[in-house]
Amino acid sequence: PPLSPRPGGRSSHQRHRSVSVFLFRLFLTIHIDVPQSNMTLALQIIPKISGSLSIIGSFLIIRDIIKKWRKVRLSNNHLPFTTRIVLNMSIADLGSSFWGHFLGQWFGAQNDSTCASQAFLFTFFLYSAGWSNSFLAFSYWLTICRQMSETKLRRWGYQLLFLWCPWLFGLTITLVNFIPNNFQAEFH
Repeated sequence: PPLSPRPGGRSSHQRHRSVSVFLFRLFLTIHIDVPQSNMTLALQIIPKISGSLSIIGSFLIIRDIIKKWRKVRLSNNHLPFTTRIVLNMSIADLGSSFWGHFLGQWFGAQNDSTCASQAFLFTFFLYSAGWSNSFLAFSYWLTICRQMSETKLRRWGYQLLFLWCPWLFGLTITLVNFIPNNFQAEFH
């Protein structure tokens, strides 16, 4: 059924259409009116800015978790399990931001070896961060919806699954792409 308009106004479909037309025109204006050299420069600088912000944020998270760990260690307690997963995710995000966004074309453009090593490390850290995020969501689901206790999550099986599998999955996916030499075709 068609969407009914608001009294005295446009329908929801018309409002969404006008927003999408505005965004399309904005996109065309940006890409047509900007000289190609400026666009290329912007596409090289913007990832470095966002990568730098991500590196700073990840570093601050890691620093805070290490400070918290030092305090907790003195009282013979443990860091919460989800905090350890966030530490994993922050380390992976720090690596992917550094190798992919911050270094970008500066490091990889030197030769094929540096390009392949940068692509390998960026892909590894990127997938590890994504898997850590997925496992963090799963651990929250277990804790909140399934009422699983913190002590149960400290068992070695859960530790292995939640803390080591993101790195293993990231390495596996990276090697699957790297071994057949797909990086040469994808990143050149």
